[in-house]
Amino acid sequence: MTLVLVRLLACRLLLVTDTVSFADEQKGSVAGVIRSNRGELLAGASIILKGTRYGGMADAGLFSLLHILVRSYKLAASFVGYRTLVQILAIQLAERLKTYLLPLHPGADRCRS
Repeated sequence: MTLVLVRLLACRLLLVTDTVSFADEQKGSVAGVIRSNRGELLAGASIILKGTRYGGMADAGLFSLLHILVRSYKLAASFVGYRTLVQILAIQLAERLKTYLLPLHPGADRCRS
């Protein structure tokens, strides 16, 4: 009886481990640097993958978004007093880290109606 329980537990553990490994393989990461057109790091710049819940703020001009589902996205970077930069990127299967340099230019975004 005990041997049967041990085998059953081992099979369940193996199944959970395989599921987690497969889920991790379906995701990637992106990182980058946000600078002004003069090369200054823009700490506190906002980063978002449009149409998703992925986003954050650049710490000392550096950002990273981890565990992103594999597909194409529009990455938007913005900072007060600078125009928003939108760049298309593709997260690839089994890609560990993709790095981008995002130069922002002074000026306000124009409001669209």
